[in-house]
Amino acid sequence: MANLLTAARKTAQGQRGRTSTEDVDIEGVIRPTFLAGRLPTIKRSISARLGELVSATSMDGPTARSYLLKVKCVREHVFTVSSKDLLRGCWCPPCAEAAKRQLLVAALARMGKHAKRLGGKCLAPAYESARAPVAWSCAKGHQWAASWDNVRNKKSWCPTCARAASRFR
Repeated sequence: MANLLTAARKTAQGQRGRTSTEDVDIEGVIRPTFLAGRLPTIKRSISARLGELVSATSMDGPTARSYLLKVKCVREHVFTVSSKDLLRGCWCPPCAEAAKRQLLVAALARMGKHAKRLGGKCLAPAYESARAPVAWSCAKGHQWAASWDNVRNKKSWCPTCARAASRFR
């Protein structure tokens, strides 16, 4: 208890932060008055994602520069995140996972559309990354592995058809 009050007094004197003994309760939890300086930024970040701040507590006592936030997202998931991570863009883990799955499905659909424009098919069951090898099939039925990056950006397609075409040049 004495260490807690001493640390709070030091911060009140401007040595490590902006708290005072009135801002710290017995358990070392920072009262909302301390968060007043950062709270508008934190609240803006949360409300931009249609979330709600449930609670905020100090991670390292009264001199902490980061706070453990309990937040409720728009889908009613309650999760815990540090203020630093929140301000760096971290959000609700279940929602983030769902968004990631949607992006992967959309990428796989783009790969299929691109292959169809070239007269072939993308045979990948799932999308991993732009540089992971994926199975492809051309209009003549040849199959090979190439990354999405190579097919889309480097314009590579069926190596068998490309070899056959180069023989006739």
